[in-house]
Amino acid sequence: MAYNLPPALSDFLVIAEISNGQIANKLFHKKFSQVTPEYGQHIALMAKLDEGVYGLASYLHIWFDGSIGLIGGGCSDGDIIQRLPEPQRRLINEHGGLLRQTLLFTFDRFAEQTQAFFGHCGDTRAKEVDLAAGFEETEDPNVLVKWSNLGLDSSDKYALFEQALALGAF
Repeated sequence: MAYNLPPALSDFLVIAEISNGQIANKLFHKKFSQVTPEYGQHIALMAKLDEGVYGLASYLHIWFDGSIGLIGGGCSDGDIIQRLPEPQRRLINEHGGLLRQTLLFTFDRFAEQTQAFFGHCGDTRAKEVDLAAGFEETEDPNVLVKWSNLGLDSSDKYALFEQALALGAF
């Protein structure tokens, strides 16, 4: 079954995989001083601002190297969030924030094609959200993992971890 936003959020938020990350270029540049990657998959979470008007509230990028999914570029737009009514902002916080929603969607959407998801995170607050969404810490302080294939033995896990490390920051 596909991940659905919690009912309390689905009245004013929409999440989807999109074919082109250019919609997030402004937000991505604001957060990372880069444009969105042209490869991989892009997850967009849109917030209803007015009748028929939506704004990009959160974005996440994922790409694949063999059987691992590499997640990066997770960010949210505080300006869009502040435009929402206070009760909606409270609901977002009660459900762990927008980045958490994009992560849960991504874990569900791509679970069958990966053995593990890896995230590269250097931001303390983002790491808290990542861990709450299901990532686990690794021996590298900036690399997190979420195992999709729970049947992997420790040597398989180590090999996938080394594969992710070999790719550098993602």
